[in-house]
Amino acid sequence: MDQQPLSPPAEPEPTSTANLPSNAPVPLDSPLRTTLIHPSLPDIRVPSSPLKPYQYDPVTCTPIDLESDSIRSQLNHLRTEYPSPSAALKAQEQVAKEAKRKIEEAEKKREEVQKAVDKKVKERDTEMKVLSKYQKNWRRSPTICAAIGFPATKTARQGLRTTQLPGTRSAALMGK
Repeated sequence: MDQQPLSPPAEPEPTSTANLPSNAPVPLDSPLRTTLIHPSLPDIRVPSSPLKPYQYDPVTCTPIDLESDSIRSQLNHLRTEYPSPSAALKAQEQVAKEAKRKIEEAEKKREEVQKAVDKKVKERDTEMKVLSKYQKNWRRSPTICAAIGFPATKTARQGLRTTQLPGTRSAALMGK
């Protein structure tokens, strides 16, 4: 039986916005995002063509289906809530301010969490340095290790008496 040699595994394709499912969020730094959705939100962009910026979903960058019943009902609700163009613009400004505030809060929280993580890493590194110094010193002094009950060293016990470090209570007294 003559078998063909196995072919090498296919190289994985780099993740691009074209490979993402239509309901997946598109990263904010994606090259697909080119047009601002609002002047006060410079970080949030949508594709520039063929539709207008307000016709795209700002999360998935997919066109909004204006024929959908749910979208139609939402648009009708907004038209009744904001009957004049000036009321709609005022509401748009308020929503943009709220979105900007939430983005800033999320960024601030992310920075605080990162600072806390960095602090914990620094503490851990310091503790590891101290621990390694103690471990080096313990290997050099087996009698101290024996006195505190560290295994794998000579025991300091002699009969009922134990070697006692200064400032500690006797093991015989602690058992009573």
